[in-house]
Amino acid sequence: MTHPLSPDFPVFPAFEPMQVRATRTMERDGFFAQRWEVGEHTGTHMDAPAHFATGEHIRTIDQIPAEQLVVPLAVIDVKDRADKD
Repeated sequence: MTHPLSPDFPVFPAFEPMQVRATRTMERDGFFAQRWEVGEHTGTHMDAPAHFATGEHIRTIDQIPAEQLVVPLAVIDVKDRADKD
């Protein structure tokens, strides 16, 4: 789950914004394709403890079992209320 990504998506000031450019066009190539350049910290993502701490027991993302990341989920649609606020 993430907010829709676009070149206008806010990013941490130390990082470059997302870039999207056409690499193929219908007129020239007979199909359309794009290249997306997106920093690893753009959009909804997860940082492992090793991203911001060091130590013997600090885990990197590959050391966190997927079972610990998958939990029950409920989606509550509050868009109408948010649009009014």
